[in-house]
Amino acid sequence: MPAYAASKAGLVNLARALADELGPDGVRVNCVCPGWVDTPFNDPHWGHQRDPDVARQALEAAIPLRRQARPEDVTGLLCFLTSPDSAYITGESVVIDGGYLAV
Repeated sequence: MPAYAASKAGLVNLARALADELGPDGVRVNCVCPGWVDTPFNDPHWGHQRDPDVARQALEAAIPLRRQARPEDVTGLLCFLTSPDSAYITGESVVIDGGYLAV
């Protein structure tokens, strides 16, 4: 997990550096950081659990909103960040994880 965590931190800081470098050209760069999103991407993870249902319940119990994200929970932010309403937002990282990192 250390390499995975380091790569995520690298992406956040890459977005910040690109926002600084490309901002004068009117290019905005932001980083979206989703937590657990209930998609088939996670199937291999659940398949390696002794009891996938128990593991899923334990994970969701640790998320303050008590569920994994649905894809549409993330797409709303993506639509906002690509709209004129976010014209003055750059160099930011937005976590969408139901409060998982907050606790």
